[in-house]
Amino acid sequence: MAFLLSWHLWDVWQGPVPGYQIWLWPANLSLVYLWHPWLTEEIALLPKLTLMLCSQFVMVTLLSAGVLELWSVLAKRRQKPERQ
Repeated sequence: MAFLLSWHLWDVWQGPVPGYQIWLWPANLSLVYLWHPWLTEEIALLPKLTLMLCSQFVMVTLLSAGVLELWSVLAKRRQKPERQ
């Protein structure tokens, strides 16, 4: 949503939508380091949107899984009775 708003309202706001860099950080990160080396030319809206949505979904899913795994490990450590 933020990408589409930024794309269509660029002339109105004279730049990206406020908060664009924060909301789309995972997608932009993947575009710069993963897709840019393969796609050196400017690409159209729909292919770019597709790449950003896939990257955003995958990166946020991996980050969430990592946080949940860390939470689970920490919860298990707290439940273990300490030896005296």
